[in-house]
Amino acid sequence: FILTATIACIISATVQGAQPELCSLSAKNLPQCLITAIQNVIPILVKGIPRFGVYPLEPMHIDTLDLTNSPGKTLNVKHKFTNVDIQGLSSAVIRHVRLNLKNVEIDVNAILSKPVVLTGNYVSQGKILTLPIRGGGNLTSPY
Repeated sequence: FILTATIACIISATVQGAQPELCSLSAKNLPQCLITAIQNVIPILVKGIPRFGVYPLEPMHIDTLDLTNSPGKTLNVKHKFTNVDIQGLSSAVIRHVRLNLKNVEIDVNAILSKPVVLTGNYVSQGKILTLPIRGGGNLTSPY
């Protein structure tokens, strides 16, 4: 997401003729500058920029998402979600940004002002202790 946000910020200046928020890596206010730059690009990402291959943030579509708990003695459950649409990510309010150039990492802390809603399909299987768990169907889940 952050890589997309950074690229979209640069692209948006070209597409919309706007001046992007430019952050100097040596600036004392770098974290605040990054917060502002990322926050400003979120509305642009809502619709995406198809001609540059930037997909819309609303809804974010994921074809397949596999979630598996680490196998253990008491809990071993696998969840597979397909055709998932996620709504609500555009309500993000960026709180903190930490940039680690040495490891090429950026950590972003954000709060969502609206619920995140997932829709799609799921299949779950596994066990809790010795009890088997199997299920599947449609998913509509606010978080």
